[in-house]
Amino acid sequence: MTVREEYLEYIHNYWAKQKAVGMIAEARFLDNLEPTDIEAVSEVMLFQPKPVNDEFQPWENIYTFILDAAEEESLSPGQIAAARLMESAGTTVIFPSVGESDQSGLDNFRGGSGKTPLEHELEWKWRSYDFDSSELETVNIEDETEAWRTRGRSTEDDGGYLDKFTDAVSDFSDDVLKEMFYKEHFFSHHLKETYSFTGTYFDVDGLLVSGSEITPYEIKEKTAYQDSTELFGLDVSRLIVMLRVALTRGLDPIYIVREVEEAEELHVFDREFIDWQSIRLSDVVRSSAWQIQGGGPGMTGGRTQTLMIPKSEFNTVSFEEIELSGYSDFIANFKNKI
Repeated sequence: MTVREEYLEYIHNYWAKQKAVGMIAEARFLDNLEPTDIEAVSEVMLFQPKPVNDEFQPWENIYTFILDAAEEESLSPGQIAAARLMESAGTTVIFPSVGESDQSGLDNFRGGSGKTPLEHELEWKWRSYDFDSSELETVNIEDETEAWRTRGRSTEDDGGYLDKFTDAVSDFSDDVLKEMFYKEHFFSHHLKETYSFTGTYFDVDGLLVSGSEITPYEIKEKTAYQDSTELFGLDVSRLIVMLRVALTRGLDPIYIVREVEEAEELHVFDREFIDWQSIRLSDVVRSSAWQIQGGGPGMTGGRTQTLMIPKSEFNTVSFEEIELSGYSDFIANFKNKI
């Protein structure tokens, strides 16, 4: 089995089909950004460990893991800007690094013979960024995780779509698949299996950075729902997390939709692509009917709650013309439209 095939099989074992569709959409979005001067910090994960006594937790004790520099010894300007934003949003920012584990290369594993399973070939270390010294510093994982509850079980898919998934990513480079693998391996193997993470996962797809400008983004593949007008349903929980991060600086996040044709079956890999659509979060707040509706399954399989937004409020995306300065002032953008 090639390394590429190992990546695909590992990802497939943990991802529900709808998550695979969503991650492919995000990878295609990032590919379109490549020719621009915008840096995407795309491997962002937010976690809040569950308290021992199960009491209600507001926005506190939250870790932001940024995996974009997993194989690097230093950070890019965009990654440093992302760390500043997420720290100002009240989270602890960690830049994990990945390397070969002590088990890598063993001829025999757990009493068997043959190659060490891919997930056991790697191990993760934690680093934080010191803004005064401009250096990455080692973080003691045991100190940070000793209060975490046991045991978190990774969500695994029931299988059945590996061949279609393989076909859908046939044009992706091995590096793109490795990034997908790293993100799932860090969550499922490192956090949940090794350190018994139990808690809440907050989703921010990533941060777009250009010069001094930065804004969160969310990317989803969707079909317009036809009512009296065409509508897109946006997951309320994602909107709230983006707002919580962005309003620390008054930013106006961008929500991207990869619009596809309707199909008889939800979450299939071969729906016909229509176009890229985008909307600022200030326009979501302004244009929503504010009638929350039950949505379809989310990326982890649970049902979502959605706000319906007219497709007419979205703009067709021209990637080379994206100016992040237009996403820097939520209040001004909101006032200009009312």
